[in-house]
Amino acid sequence: MSLPAKRSAPGSVPPKAIAEVGGRYAEVGHAERRRIFGDDDDVIGLKTAAAYRNGLAPVLCVGEPGRGTAADAVRYCSREMDAVPNRAESLGQSGRTIVGYEPQWAIGAAEPATPSFISDVIRGLDAHLRSRPGQPDSPVIYGGSAGPGLIRQLDSGVAGLFLGRFAHNPAALRTILDETAERLGLLARTGATA
Repeated sequence: MSLPAKRSAPGSVPPKAIAEVGGRYAEVGHAERRRIFGDDDDVIGLKTAAAYRNGLAPVLCVGEPGRGTAADAVRYCSREMDAVPNRAESLGQSGRTIVGYEPQWAIGAAEPATPSFISDVIRGLDAHLRSRPGQPDSPVIYGGSAGPGLIRQLDSGVAGLFLGRFAHNPAALRTILDETAERLGLLARTGATA
């Protein structure tokens, strides 16, 4: 009698396979993985270590479950930001990390968090991330109903957007890419138009 083969949860792709096809990033710690599949900080730390080991930059998702103050969000997310890399570092693995700030209450919502709230939280998370060893070039991006028009409302401290459902809509994605290029001054330099 043989045991059934161990199966990966849906959406699980080994980091080695991602690297072999030219991928450079691995999303770890998304709120839905935590909630549905039980990924805890230890599991996410192991996945982060595997990403580092395979030459990938992990996109570490962090976000508080309920609305509160920006200071509360920074405290909550900073604990997540510390637990995961600490676990990876305990295995001798470290590297550049991209933090995707996605407040759980904004994922799939009609509207994202307000631009001032996003900027305040990301400023705090950015300072915390840069205080960690080996993370001076690690950015913090925003996700959580991030769609067209949002990047124009955010200050330059927000390094970018982490797209969900709007990435599946070609018109919305084009608008977001044009807005991002405009923000970076790429459209003006190349003579392209939005």
